[in-house]
Amino acid sequence: MTEAASNLGRLHEASSAAVHATLESGVAAEIGEAYAFVTELEAWREPLADQPEVVLFDTAHGEYLIALLNAVQGQYRNAFKGLRLVLELHLQGVLLSTDLLALKEWLGSGRHTIWARVVDDDGVFGNRMINAFFATFRVPAARMRDSAKTTYSELSECIHGNVPVAIPLPEAICFHEPSVRLWLEKARSVRRLTHFAFMLRYIGDIDEAARHRLEPALVDVLGDIVEVRSFFGGRTE
Repeated sequence: MTEAASNLGRLHEASSAAVHATLESGVAAEIGEAYAFVTELEAWREPLADQPEVVLFDTAHGEYLIALLNAVQGQYRNAFKGLRLVLELHLQGVLLSTDLLALKEWLGSGRHTIWARVVDDDGVFGNRMINAFFATFRVPAARMRDSAKTTYSELSECIHGNVPVAIPLPEAICFHEPSVRLWLEKARSVRRLTHFAFMLRYIGDIDEAARHRLEPALVDVLGDIVEVRSFFGGRTE
């Protein structure tokens, strides 16, 4: 056996051991909850299938599954990096959906994602988007923009190799409960931000049947927001 094969084999064994430890731990139920986001993304994709920006959402969908797998395998740096890409692709796709020329340029590699523009005053949670698509979302959108900035900044620690502050990581592949719990927390934030951005942009355009399919997830994830409950006819007290 070559040195490369031996070392890779040990990494595989470490990942397999982490999978078993993770799924037998107290976080197993939360892993199942995190997987629910996959089904929810599929529910969004059906009414958006003809939109050109769905290419970004499909990529994000696949990246989320890989990030979840990495989290279960104890490969936490990759898991957090993947989660940042999921957030970036979803919000960039929503923003580009309002500008066909910019979307065509992005798909043709003539334009790149600049995160600051995604979350600036003209971005996904900015006033232009709100006024155009969902005027009553002004107050919660401001909070969501702050959340998106914070979440993205923290996840970026794993991209640039910073000394970890927000996201400390173990030095080896292994099951590390604090790390997987932190990943699950950030995954919940990404799930929430994605649902809010999609609802802001698309809920007024999709048909009633699609809204009905999405309602349980949206109320579950965003039900603390008065404007969301009001949209679905729930109590607003």
